[in-house]
Amino acid sequence: MNAFQDTVAINKETILKIARNGETKPQWATKLGIALGRYTSPSYPNGPAFRDEITALRPDWYLATAAINREAILKMARNGGSKPSQKTKLGASLSNYISSSYSNGAAFRAELTAIRPDWFSQVAINKEAILEIARNGGPRPSHKTKQGKALYNYISQSGDSFNQAFRAEITTLRPDWFRK
Repeated sequence: MNAFQDTVAINKETILKIARNGETKPQWATKLGIALGRYTSPSYPNGPAFRDEITALRPDWYLATAAINREAILKMARNGGSKPSQKTKLGASLSNYISSSYSNGAAFRAELTAIRPDWFSQVAINKEAILEIARNGGPRPSHKTKQGKALYNYISQSGDSFNQAFRAEITTLRPDWFRK
């Protein structure tokens, strides 16, 4: 056995021990987390078999989080909760799930809009007003106004409602709004 094979065997046994002991799944950015991802990959030799072994010990390590998150978001909407901020895991997930690039994104957005139109209506109104100003050649809204604050939220990566597609559209229409 060479050193690489020894390391693989040691890592696999350590991961199995963690699973058997009921410990939390190794984080993906750690050495063991990276190893777990590699060893359970379908393209890795015996990857599916090792994943099955881990799943038998700890099925909670491989839950369908997208379905769980969507249900949590729907529950929040039905119970009158506020829309989760994009700075939270659930809020970031919501942004992904309603994106047009996400499978069934439009359908999930429509379902949420039917339950909580207030989660989306003002954003759509603000964006359309800002786009109209941009199309008509108007000046960039001042950061001291509601539209200016909304624009910042939509085009700044640190904004609560950052939207890359909207930023790209505004940048195409009015590149001068981004020059210093």
